Amino acid sequence: MGKPKGASTPLVSRKAVPIDTEGGQLEKGRPKPKPSRPFYRRYCAITGFTCFLLFCLWSYAWDEFRFKEKITSLVRSRGGEDVRRLDPMGVDAEKEPVYLSGPCKPSNNKLQLHEPKFEDWTDDDIDAHRRDWQQWITQDFPRRPSYEELSRRLAQNGLPAMEGRGIVIYGSRANLKWMNTTISFLHSYGTRLPIEIWSFANEVSGSGDRAALEGLSRPGIPVRVRTVEDEGNIFRMTRGRSNGWHIKVPALLNCGFREVLALDMDNVPIVDPTFLFDSPEFRKKGAMFWPDYWKTHSQNPVWRWMGAPCVDEWEQESGMILIDKERSWKALNLLWYIERDDAIRKWHEFLHGDKDLYRFAFRATETPVYWVPHLVTPGGFVAPDDQGNPRFCGLCMVQHAPSGNPIFAHCNLLKYANHRLFNATHPPLSVIKRYKPLPAEWLPVGPELGTRMMWGDTRGAHAGLISAHGMTCVDIFTDKMDGVERQIEMDSLEKFNPAFGERLYGMVFG
Repeated sequence: MGKPKGASTPLVSRKAVPIDTEGGQLEKGRPKPKPSRPFYRRYCAITGFTCFLLFCLWSYAWDEFRFKEKITSLVRSRGGEDVRRLDPMGVDAEKEPVYLSGPCKPSNNKLQLHEPKFEDWTDDDIDAHRRDWQQWITQDFPRRPSYEELSRRLAQNGLPAMEGRGIVIYGSRANLKWMNTTISFLHSYGTRLPIEIWSFANEVSGSGDRAALEGLSRPGIPVRVRTVEDEGNIFRMTRGRSNGWHIKVPALLNCGFREVLALDMDNVPIVDPTFLFDSPEFRKKGAMFWPDYWKTHSQNPVWRWMGAPCVDEWEQESGMILIDKERSWKALNLLWYIERDDAIRKWHEFLHGDKDLYRFAFRATETPVYWVPHLVTPGGFVAPDDQGNPRFCGLCMVQHAPSGNPIFAHCNLLKYANHRLFNATHPPLSVIKRYKPLPAEWLPVGPELGTRMMWGDTRGAHAGLISAHGMTCVDIFTDKMDGVERQIEMDSLEKFNPAFGERLYGMVFG
């Protein structure tokens, strides 16, 4: 067949497959269809994701390499010590390596007989409350009057200015026996610090109640009775529908002292605590806190609410607090803000009272604290059980000075004890039950003592409530925890204060 008229001679043979200018191929003289747009988009997405994944894997491998190099260098610099992990609170491990048996434990709290349920508090609700206090402390607090100005206002209102040193005790006429016990022990030691007793107005209903409390004064120890609702106070609260634990915050803020030792009414000093004010630990930090038996559950909303990562540390026992108010003013104001009324106190019922709010508020405001690095030990008595075997029953929380010697007996369970079991020769508080020190080679790397509410020698420690001699007691246990089985020893309280238990019995049950 002849060539059609006007046809040009092809430049290549039909067997060739040339590439056209649009990127398509000519097959048998016709251009190959271009890829459809959906296919092109999928191709780009898969290619982009693959590149992103490869980048992430490379970044992870590089970070892991740098982390191992950092830890290796640190171990060499510390003579081969094992650095378990970096501190999740943000402390540089090269400066302060911290032992954590995990970033956060579920709980060691034997008071929790079932797995706690925190579903009632949604993440959105928790985040909203966190943003609220963060906004207040960063924007509103700086505009409030200074410590010095508020101290002058109190004096102008006819109340003591926030100066000097003193003791604050929380209580009412219903607790007269316990407050008399605490003040009598202080007087017998030669303590000469003024005392303020703080109550809610409905707990001191008449002049007779106030007179009874002021009658606890001793020579050299004046006692002044104050109520939270007094009009002259700068920070006022009402008792509301709660059990009244929050009285500590307005009492600390309004009391007529700058340096304050605050005590629960059933917290009896074993020795004169005045020396704590001049201790190097308090002079350096401006606050001193003591540990509790328990650890906060990892699911507790308080971690998220207060903007703190969950860490393996002991809770705070607030039956005694030592504070320089001026140096701790920001943290104390935050405490007031998050406890200021019934609505917010009702909201954070995931806490056992408010004792741990001090720990979180001081951390949130980066306020220095010295954490006493000695475990609270149960103090009580030993008596035969029904089988004739000696059985310990802890009725008081014995806390220690920075040196390790017992200094306070917080008798929170003694109030409910069966007094018929005791007498002057068999008092309810005569021995202390505590763990023997761990061998040095068992001690993990830990923070500098006093910087955190955790330290190496607490490894394996755990306590719980038991029933003994027909009453509820606290005991410490030796079964394995944290891979350690601790050993226990008994110590007589007579070593530190002869006849303390006998005298305590006489004043409380006599």
